[in-house]
Amino acid sequence: MYFFKNTNGLGNFALENLTVFASMYAVYPADMDGDGDNDILGISLYGGNNSYAGVAWFENNNGVYAVGHDVSAIDARGESVQAADSDHDGDLDVLTSEGSALSWYSNNGVGTFGAREVIRVGFTKISKEY
Repeated sequence: MYFFKNTNGLGNFALENLTVFASMYAVYPADMDGDGDNDILGISLYGGNNSYAGVAWFENNNGVYAVGHDVSAIDARGESVQAADSDHDGDLDVLTSEGSALSWYSNNGVGTFGAREVIRVGFTKISKEY
């Protein structure tokens, strides 16, 4: 996965390689660890690799995203990923669309997550709204 880092606030960007995570399909900026900066949340269309299980977030450490964390303990794959405080406990949870399933991962408060909870299966198409 690559991203373009704003190098000076004047519209100049540099291409940076974030990780070797294969087939990242969707990403979403969100403060997953509650430290006040945006981390990068992502989901792979084809599932994980040897490093990550398919839904992962990458920690922002002063603009460097070198540390990755699994959200899902299983080899999840999907088309869309979002972050929202779905259970109203003050931290961002993860919502994914995986094929015809809508799933939720509860944030345990420090950027680690509970098991996937499938909210509903059987959608014919799940699209993302911004």
